[in-house]
Amino acid sequence: MKYYLEANGAALLEMARLVCQAGSIAERELGQTVERVFLDIWRSYLSIESNPRARVRLSHAIQRLEVRGYDDRTRIHKVRPHLQALADFGLVRVEASSEGIIYHASGKDRNPLLKPFTRALVDIPTMERRLKKEEHFAIATEAFFPEVAGAQVCDRDDLRRAVAAAYRDVVEEASGLASINGIIDTTCARLLARTGVCPRPAQMRAELDELRRESPREVRFHVDWYGEKAYVVLSDTLLSEHLTSPSAQRG
Repeated sequence: MKYYLEANGAALLEMARLVCQAGSIAERELGQTVERVFLDIWRSYLSIESNPRARVRLSHAIQRLEVRGYDDRTRIHKVRPHLQALADFGLVRVEASSEGIIYHASGKDRNPLLKPFTRALVDIPTMERRLKKEEHFAIATEAFFPEVAGAQVCDRDDLRRAVAAAYRDVVEEASGLASINGIIDTTCARLLARTGVCPRPAQMRAELDELRRESPREVRFHVDWYGEKAYVVLSDTLLSEHLTSPSAQRG
């Protein structure tokens, strides 16, 4: 979901909102109104965009769509991938009928997951702010585990054990480097799936910094082209310490 939100989050949110409001909606019906959906999306981005060139591109795209619209073959391809993604995430239920494909606002096992999902994203400006703050997994928690949403702080021992296990899985053998983002994504996904609770990325970055302060010889950071910490090397000694800690044995 993280990568889909980053690439197509606006379309996903707007399609989800339409299905949620209607309760059930036919793919063909959505296809007939897809121009309005994308015009609303582009206007939302135009309202928050400050770059002059980007604003000009958005304005031109809006004007072209208002004049030309989409042809029938294009409409279905503007709708189906996003609706199918919602179904793959378990947020909507798909039904094939004599009228075509129908999407229902009840997800896997008919649990009403779609409303918490749209509530977590709110609107496009809010969604963009949350994604820039790396709140992808917080969004997933609010959508799939609303009963524990907000409980995003993990016990330090459990977090370090999970980070050490994720490091072992994402480290590149050739370079010996592990992507910090890869560690964060792996740790969050595992904890979220197992417990419904996961730490915020900022907490994990802070924990890596703390490990470096505690054991400077056991932790080495490497920066990217922008001078930001992007990779880390953890010593075998440090990994063994956290993977064989009492909390790890209990897990």
